Amino acid sequence: MLIVLCIFACLGRGVLGYLGDDLAETSQLCCNQGTSYARNHSSEDCSSSIPPDVPKQFAALCIFAMDQCCKEYFQKKRDCDNGVEIATSRKSCDSTRDSVKNCCDECLRGTSTSSTGLVESCQYTTRGSSADQLLAGAAFEECCKKALNTNSGNSSFIAHERSAVTSSRKPSSSVSSK
Repeated sequence: MLIVLCIFACLGRGVLGYLGDDLAETSQLCCNQGTSYARNHSSEDCSSSIPPDVPKQFAALCIFAMDQCCKEYFQKKRDCDNGVEIATSRKSCDSTRDSVKNCCDECLRGTSTSSTGLVESCQYTTRGSSADQLLAGAAFEECCKKALNTNSGNSSFIAHERSAVTSSRKPSSSVSSK
């Protein structure tokens, strides 16, 4: 089915060229709809309604594209979760590939970015709407915020411990100055 899309999209000029443009545009719209549906649902049931601006002659193609992109998102999400797990446990992404590597790398980058101590630094600007791009952004943010919370939790624990130690060293009678 995707080969047919490429043939129509690559035809160039004339009626078939316009049809190819419409077909490519519709399949991208429907794929984005399927990806969006998957991002907002935890169940892998990829049933979604066809966007209203899809011409009737492309309805079957749209359903196919939505279903495929939704299923692809869930598969890549599993891969990405594995990448995040590898990044947090091994601290290296050398043995990974594809979606796993992409999310692993972004998780390590997010963890490194958290050293700034600023929540704002954990904001990821996603460049695109593909499953890989969206999931990589989510991995970056998740790992950055997790590391930030871990670091701030340790910092407040350390600050609390320092405060306890300092207060235990204070003399029992303190001299106040005016």
